[in-house]
Amino acid sequence: MAKIADQTKKRREQERQVKQYRYLELLEMRAIDGEDGVYEFSFSSETPVQRWWGTEILGHDPGEPKLERLKTVGSFLFAHGRDPNYGRVPLGPINDAWLDSSARMCRVKVKFDADDNAQLIKSKVDSGSLKGVSFGYKINAYTVIEAGKTNRGFIGPCEIATDWEALEVSLEPVAADPNVGVGRSEEEPDITSIVTDILKNDEGVRSLLQPPVAVALPEPTPVEPASNQNNTRSDQPVGENNNTHTPEEIRAQETQRTLDITEICRNFPELKLDAAEFIRSGATVADVNQEVVQRMAKGPRAPIHTPTVEVGQDEVDKFRSAASDAMSFRAGLQVEAPAAGFTELRGMTMIDLARECYQRTHGKAFRGYDRKELVRSVISSSDFPNILSNVANKSLMTAYQAAPTTYQIWTKRGNLSDYKPALRVQVSEAPLLRKVTKGNAYKYVAMSDSGEQIKLEKYGELFSLTREDIINDDLQALTDIPTKFGAAARLTINYSVYSILTSNPKMANGNQLFSTTHTNIETATKTGPSKDSFTAAFTAMAKQKGLQKKDAVPLNITPAFWIGPVALRFDAMQLVKSAVDVGANNAATNVFQNLLTVVSDAQLDAVDPDAYYFATAPGFIDTIEVAFLNGVDTPYIETQPGFEVDGITYKVRSEFGVKALDYRGLYKNPGK
Repeated sequence: MAKIADQTKKRREQERQVKQYRYLELLEMRAIDGEDGVYEFSFSSETPVQRWWGTEILGHDPGEPKLERLKTVGSFLFAHGRDPNYGRVPLGPINDAWLDSSARMCRVKVKFDADDNAQLIKSKVDSGSLKGVSFGYKINAYTVIEAGKTNRGFIGPCEIATDWEALEVSLEPVAADPNVGVGRSEEEPDITSIVTDILKNDEGVRSLLQPPVAVALPEPTPVEPASNQNNTRSDQPVGENNNTHTPEEIRAQETQRTLDITEICRNFPELKLDAAEFIRSGATVADVNQEVVQRMAKGPRAPIHTPTVEVGQDEVDKFRSAASDAMSFRAGLQVEAPAAGFTELRGMTMIDLARECYQRTHGKAFRGYDRKELVRSVISSSDFPNILSNVANKSLMTAYQAAPTTYQIWTKRGNLSDYKPALRVQVSEAPLLRKVTKGNAYKYVAMSDSGEQIKLEKYGELFSLTREDIINDDLQALTDIPTKFGAAARLTINYSVYSILTSNPKMANGNQLFSTTHTNIETATKTGPSKDSFTAAFTAMAKQKGLQKKDAVPLNITPAFWIGPVALRFDAMQLVKSAVDVGANNAATNVFQNLLTVVSDAQLDAVDPDAYYFATAPGFIDTIEVAFLNGVDTPYIETQPGFEVDGITYKVRSEFGVKALDYRGLYKNPGK
């Protein structure tokens, strides 16, 4: 039994870091309003799946699914490239992928390209005749749950993958039962039934399961190993009595053989190998390998100088990653951990890359020297646009993260799932408890509420990489414009937030955000940052009351941020950093030391260089919320072959909403 456990563990470890597949029914595929050809659907869940060694569960806690590779270089395919009519050419780009924590699922947003093949598959989805979805993934780490023990509601024995990476998403012609198992669909052989059939009906195997008969044998004579043992099914040395195998060992060997044969047949779909027939006939793994070689030798051969290039999907992913890193490096972007193959590709020009993509897509080299025709070909039907899009996206994201914005320091970050207005309800605080005298009943309390509506808005621009830029190998055109748009995307959010402070909009109650009705604007001590103006702000915010219309009590709100123009920043910092009172002639203690975080932004200088604000930290009282579509705070970048211009058109889109939620956590001093 120990040997069987070791074999099982070894086989399971062999599958780690190797691409696996899951097939399931396409429960829903929603077209995105206003975005032609863009769809959203879920592709993974925590549904337990039976593997040959036991139960596997993909964990969906935050940080467990790794989706960055899927978003940057992942593939959106049909039948994982098995169908000879479509091959490994993607149906379109993967625009986004994210973890839906509440549903414990991973979701993806894809776009169908405009070519005929992609549109045909899209029509099948729209009609409801295509109902299967699958995804490829690999597992980096897992937790073993022993029999009888429970973890996250799952009862052992089972394994929970705690670190796994999605590699590709594919639409499938046959919707398979998710309980069938990883890497199997309804069209593939049922390994368990085949093994059971062999154990019941194969006389040679059945005889091995009979208990050995005690027979007096002479002392064995040593036997030299035979020189040719290519066709043996067992790893046992010659001369060893196979009848010493236990039934468990026989079953393990048969399971291993069926798994190996099934894997070989799956790797060569073009040869149409019948795995079930090989297994039932008792063929060894060596027999199947020999059949593969013979069938490939009989197949058509590629002409000289146009070699057929057949690469697995893993190789396609590796090439995309290496080419993207190489182009990024040449464009001057930082590449911290280059992908394998980066060194060989980093000297490529964009025309060199176009030729390589053409050969990988069409299985032959591009003939001729018309570079314009080459560019036209690879833009419409290869990985070339996706690789350049990855470079542009890296430039965009780098600039977005580096943009000098300050809104994120003090605002609340939110999430919206669609473009409909969402109500942010604020329930009043509970009143002070009333005394209950002897013999009297408890009384119900009435709580009031208020609310503000927040809504997503969409912002975006288009830019192009022309055919001339590609031919001229102008990588700066590919990176400079996305860099500017990346910074502009985040500065747009920054502008929207501070415009609320400076424009003083009306709230749902009909009053302006800063007003005497809200008691959150200074009317007496209108000065620059000083001990007196700070004292007035702290006092007024602490006295703000709850939403109860009767018997409301003070909330003791404490400001956490000073927000103002750059011109007043250093006066404010002196007040909150100095150890002594800056306005006193003696060494009196500075009571405001380290009580506030100073936030300054030049946008406030441009509108009103005298006014400044105080804000409490989000939590007890929320001030201004910045909400993003599905929680994704980075801009999207999409590509398509240019029509109005010869080249590739890029679209940069940012979706967010900004709204002031509660006036009680904000305070304004006009300064003059």
